Amino acid sequence: IDIMALGRHLLVEFYSCDMECLNSAKIVEEAMIQGVIDSGTTFLNSTLHQFYPYGLSAVVVLAESHIAIHTWPEYSYASLDFYTCGEVANPWAGFKTIAERLKSKKYSILEMKRGLKGLMPPPVPVPDASEEKEEVCGDEPFKRVHWYCDKLGAGGTILQTTGEILYSCQSPFQKIEVLKSLSFGKVMLIDGTVQVTEEDEFIYHEAMGHPPLTTHPHPKKILIIGGGDGGLAREVLKHSSIEKVVLVDIDEKVIEASKRFFPNLAQAFDHPKMELIIGDGLEYVRTAKNASFDILYIDSTDYTDSCSDCLFSLDFILHCKRVLTKNGILITQA
Repeated sequence: IDIMALGRHLLVEFYSCDMECLNSAKIVEEAMIQGVIDSGTTFLNSTLHQFYPYGLSAVVVLAESHIAIHTWPEYSYASLDFYTCGEVANPWAGFKTIAERLKSKKYSILEMKRGLKGLMPPPVPVPDASEEKEEVCGDEPFKRVHWYCDKLGAGGTILQTTGEILYSCQSPFQKIEVLKSLSFGKVMLIDGTVQVTEEDEFIYHEAMGHPPLTTHPHPKKILIIGGGDGGLAREVLKHSSIEKVVLVDIDEKVIEASKRFFPNLAQAFDHPKMELIIGDGLEYVRTAKNASFDILYIDSTDYTDSCSDCLFSLDFILHCKRVLTKNGILITQA
C-alpha cells in the first residue's frame, strides 16, 4: 500500500475472454460484486446497461470510489477501470477475481497512483462526526440498476430492469426472452426487440383491435396473423358479434412463453371461439378460401430480415385481399 497517494487506479485490458460471460449481465455483475468483496472495498450501488446483440456497460459505486467495465463479446474483449482510495483496499485482489470470472486468458494492466500527497498542501482537519453516523445503504445490502436497450437503439426502447432474465429460448425461428422491468412489469423480447410489456400492453392491443371492429357493419369471422402473445385476440373476443377467431403464428414457443409469463394476455387461447394454428401465415392465406374473413389483422414483428419478412411481401398482401369479404378490413401493426 502506497501511503504517499490518495488512491490506486488499475486500467485493465482483458483479452481472449469467454464470449458468453462478457454478454451475461448476471455473470458480469456477480464478478464485479465478488471483486468488491475480495478487494476489501464497500459496495454502494451498481448500474448496468445491456446492449443488443452484444455487449454491456456496468459501473459499481464504492465507498472507496468505483469499478467500471465495458465488454465487447464479439471480440472476446473487455476494458476495466478499478479505482480505490484509502489504505485498506487492495484492487489487485479484486482484479484477479474478475479476470477469473470472465475467463480471461491474457490481459494487460497499468496501475496509476492518484492524488500524490507530495504535490498537495496538508489536509484540512476533519470534524468529529462520530455522533452523526448514517447507514449508507439503508436496509438493503446493495442497490442496483440495470438498463436494457433493444436493438433498434435510439429509435427503440430503453427499459430499467432488475437484471433478471426470467426466460430465454432460441426457437427454430427466433430468440425469445422475458425480462422483469421496474416500471412495466414483465417484458417479452423477440430477437432483442421489445414486443410486449405487462403493464401497458393494453394500449397497443386495444388501439389495434377495436377500431376495425366498430367500423365493420357485421364482423363475425376474424383472422389474426401473428399475435402469439394473445393480447389482440383477447380484445377481439370482447365483441359479442364475433363467431370465430383464427390465430396463425409460426412459433409455438411464443405462445408457450405468453401462457407462462403473461396469463392476462394468453387467456384468449382458452376461449371456445378461438382456433389456434401453429404455422406459416403466408401459406395459410394462400390456401384459405375466398371471402372467408371479415377482418384480417397482421400482428407481426417488424421487418428486420426475420421470419416475418414474408408478411410484408406483395404476394401476401394480395392473398389477404382475396380472403376478405366485400366489406373486409385489413389492419397491420404500425
